[in-house]
Amino acid sequence: MAQINRREFLAASMATAAVTASFVDRTVAFESGAPPEVQAQPWYDRTMRWVQLILVETDPGQFDPEWWIDLFKRTRADGLCLTAGGLTAFYPTAIPFHHMATTMKAGDDPFGVLVRGARALGMTVVARTDSHTCLNDAAAAHPEWLNIDENGQPRRHPALPETRVITCALGPYNFDFMTQVHREIAERYPIDGLFCNRWQAEARGMCYCDSCQTLFREFSGGMDLPRGANSSSAPRYADFELARLTELWHTWDGTIRKARPSARYFSNTGIDIDVAARLAPTYLSEQQARGSNPPWAFGVGGKQMRTIFGKKPIIGLAGITLSSRVSVAPEAEIKIWMLDSITNGLRPWFLKTSAVNPDTRWVPAIEKVFDWHYRNEKYMRNEANLARVAMLFRPTGDLTAADITAITEGDPSTFVSAASRAAMATRDDMGRGAGTSGAGRGRLGTDAVAGGGGRGRVAAIGRDSAAAGMYQALVEGRIPFEMAYSRMLEPEDIDRYKLLILPNVTALTDDECDKLRQYVGRGGSLLATFETSLYAGTTRRSNFALADLFGVALAGDVESNGNNGYMRVEGRTGHPMLKGLEGVGQIVTTSRRVNVRATTTFPSPPLTRIPSFPTLPMEEIYPRTPNTDIPEVFARTIDDRSRVVYFPGDIDATFATGMAEDLALLIRNAVNWAMNEPPPVSVEGPGILDVTCWRQSNSITVHMLNCTNPFTLRSAYREDIPVGPQRVTIRVPAGRAVRRATLLVAGGTPWVERSGNVLTLTVPSIVDHEVVAIDL
Repeated sequence: MAQINRREFLAASMATAAVTASFVDRTVAFESGAPPEVQAQPWYDRTMRWVQLILVETDPGQFDPEWWIDLFKRTRADGLCLTAGGLTAFYPTAIPFHHMATTMKAGDDPFGVLVRGARALGMTVVARTDSHTCLNDAAAAHPEWLNIDENGQPRRHPALPETRVITCALGPYNFDFMTQVHREIAERYPIDGLFCNRWQAEARGMCYCDSCQTLFREFSGGMDLPRGANSSSAPRYADFELARLTELWHTWDGTIRKARPSARYFSNTGIDIDVAARLAPTYLSEQQARGSNPPWAFGVGGKQMRTIFGKKPIIGLAGITLSSRVSVAPEAEIKIWMLDSITNGLRPWFLKTSAVNPDTRWVPAIEKVFDWHYRNEKYMRNEANLARVAMLFRPTGDLTAADITAITEGDPSTFVSAASRAAMATRDDMGRGAGTSGAGRGRLGTDAVAGGGGRGRVAAIGRDSAAAGMYQALVEGRIPFEMAYSRMLEPEDIDRYKLLILPNVTALTDDECDKLRQYVGRGGSLLATFETSLYAGTTRRSNFALADLFGVALAGDVESNGNNGYMRVEGRTGHPMLKGLEGVGQIVTTSRRVNVRATTTFPSPPLTRIPSFPTLPMEEIYPRTPNTDIPEVFARTIDDRSRVVYFPGDIDATFATGMAEDLALLIRNAVNWAMNEPPPVSVEGPGILDVTCWRQSNSITVHMLNCTNPFTLRSAYREDIPVGPQRVTIRVPAGRAVRRATLLVAGGTPWVERSGNVLTLTVPSIVDHEVVAIDL
């Protein structure tokens, strides 16, 4: 057994001394936060506040573990994800070619010291590994581990080409070497889980090693690995990659569970999202830095992940930097990014690269957010979102329910996805959109709005301007809403919503359209824009698949509205969609529109088309046709319960690019009209707030994230800009008695007016975030 060194001894002693205090802390936690039965839950359900510490090559001997253990205690963190090995070992490994950090000395065990310190505080511990590269000595001894390019050469690491080589994700390196690493870690240390970074194949490039060639031929029935994006074997390779990675997931999960039965493997990318939802006990919605995204972008991915994963806890992984790995963002920026994840029902997880701390300005933000979250933990354990509006998103993947079952529960090698079946049946379609890495499989792509990239992740916000514009309009309107997933349209998935919004969801299958039609038949409402349902995959239909619901038929092509087109506001109709436009004769129109004709009777349209007219010379700027009878919105009621609104123009995308407030106002008015019921919560006051409404076991909470800032649409916040007062109206479920109302950030009990099940109160001011808690 290795001798314990002085630093490890001191850290372990200090951690042991903290045990008694930690028991006291945990007692307080259950009194003020989670109920006692939380202690019996699996680690992935009970853990609420995570720290991820990525150790780097030179950290051993250079960092102070006592500082970190003290930070864990001060911030009330109850989960630690810590770098253990793979790319670099931070413990005394016995596995050949498992490179140990160069600054480690005999007897050093930085991973073990921090694990024991975290355990003494009662924390969950997840070991992090990285499997995408090895050093030259390992490459020379084990060429079968390497990722080989099309020319038969090992791929050198792009950042460290002189010392490192990229490894194969689907062959012996991951299945043999990394499995040994994971077994060693699980057998030596009391870990709860395993998280492997860069384990997927697509991040490394197509591998043509002997192993991949042999395995793919066996899987595909004799095909060669694809070469080029339009290779006939590309769709089948996507299936192979997914099946192989699923097998790897099972291998690693089974390996650590043999050593520790309650341990589980999980990752946040690399695999079809629906497959991950079956396999993973928890999942990460990752946004390490805000970049040019709005502050509510974290919530986009969070909403999507929560929809797909159901009751499984979703973690919001945030960095503390602006963009570069070791920079430090301002305190206000760190807070707004983390608070957005909390507002949208995620469990906060912050990431720090290197245990050395040359700049600790990030610490106060973490202390404030985590301590507040800890003190109000019982209000953070959400059981349901109370929103009655949901925005539809869809993946770019093509798996069927049978495929997912075969992959996760049966023999992964037996499944053939819908794309592969179509590709093998129709040669002209072979490889279309699949690419050589299968990168499209399982991404939440063109109709998605959240952050990230790669398989099993979601496309960056703003990549789909329609969805981004719709999302922003709803946020600015303070309309609580969720996301609905096109693969989950059964009554138990969507009937809790009164309104589904389809922001130019161009591609919908016949089955999905049938389920949406059934939803409307059960009393649900729809709001759709532009080319929604006009395509089946990449094939353009002759008419909208949802034409019967829209009450219109396709009558021509998509056309531009020109650079100076308008909509006439038909105020005489008195339609509720025109609220706020009293006295206004015309507003800017959309960038594009679909030519349609009505197939049912509509009342006088509240908006009509004013065709584009010249912008120069100045004397010629006047409408040539000031009045038409061409509707710019179609709104109707079906069976006195359901309402359907269809905008033939790309109103959401135009708002995203031009930020015309009138278009956002129209969207919000259309949402309120289509709902035809009062919202569960409404907030009136100045500023831009992201509003969400949640139910816990014995309470209701309304989160209000203050997004009001000169840098709302661009990182980074320099300071908090308070807003207020806000008048909050909450509708309490029938039959529930109200005990008290509390402001969880400002503190205190506000004056509450009550009329039946409607509560009204005033929040004097919001600095960054406020939560109204109603105890029932």
